[in-house]
Amino acid sequence: MNKKIIEKFRRSILFNSLIIINLIALFLIFIFVNKDGLFLQKSILVILILTLFVLIWYTIETRRMANIQHQDFIERQKPLLSVNISTGDTRTFQTIFHLTNHKALFTIAHVYANFTLEGKDLFVSDHYNGRIPWLIQPSSQITAPISLPKIIMGDRFKDDDSTYVHFVAENINKELKLDIRVEYESETGQKCQNRSVKYHYDFNRRVWVLDVDA
Repeated sequence: MNKKIIEKFRRSILFNSLIIINLIALFLIFIFVNKDGLFLQKSILVILILTLFVLIWYTIETRRMANIQHQDFIERQKPLLSVNISTGDTRTFQTIFHLTNHKALFTIAHVYANFTLEGKDLFVSDHYNGRIPWLIQPSSQITAPISLPKIIMGDRFKDDDSTYVHFVAENINKELKLDIRVEYESETGQKCQNRSVKYHYDFNRRVWVLDVDA
């Protein structure tokens, strides 16, 4: 964006300079070639009028370029954050959250990950319900795993094979959904939020599937 602005500004300066140079040359021609005083006066008047138009046009163009640069500055101050999920260890039904900061700004994010099983909300830690913010470094990514059996089974969860077998048998025919929304703010104070993204879980393949129509 900056390169385009600079290029347009250079072209504007060049174009105006050429016009002014031509007008000056025309003025000198009229002075040295024409001896008729009345004709010279008229020529000077025409040149002054043309010069006035050039100056007005130049002022308008300069103001327009300043507005473009201002809008570009504002755009660069806005944070841009994306969030997506992937499957981690399929044996333990691990889900990994990826938060990517696309701007060279420190960004604070609040993640709202609403897990529901058969329509009932599941308990998640404060990192996933918006209470504890995530600090994301400029132009970097944060990844964080979460255990599906742990949030579904609660106190019954144990990290062993029998627990995971029981987890599958107990939930394979149930509907597990995830609704993710992120609110975030950059170091400049600009606030944004991403639209809600919805997934459902495929227990057979052990992957999250994006709900395109949601």
